[in-house]
Amino acid sequence: MVKTRKTRVCLRLPVDFILALRKTGRPMTDTVNEALFDLVHSLQAERVPASARAFLQKQWRSDYALLSCQFRLEASAIEYLKFNGYNLTTCIKYALLSPTKQQELWTYKKTN
Repeated sequence: MVKTRKTRVCLRLPVDFILALRKTGRPMTDTVNEALFDLVHSLQAERVPASARAFLQKQWRSDYALLSCQFRLEASAIEYLKFNGYNLTTCIKYALLSPTKQQELWTYKKTN
């Protein structure tokens, strides 16, 4: 079994994201790692449009309440994003808002 390298990352995410991550019943780090892996794979396969790539390189400002969270994410994904000039927080928010993740994360709002 190959052991993957992990990097500790501290991010400030909107409260909505954190509540949705906690309600999934899975560890938050696993959900973020999976979403980030999917985004990096899409970037490498050039399935992300140029406008979205430009957006991912900028800081995504938010007027919402933010909470600081620490995650242990895969180092290879973090290094890829940093090397190519992408903003890590923006990439994680974008990855969590992908259509498949949105469905998984925001379903708890319908049940409450």
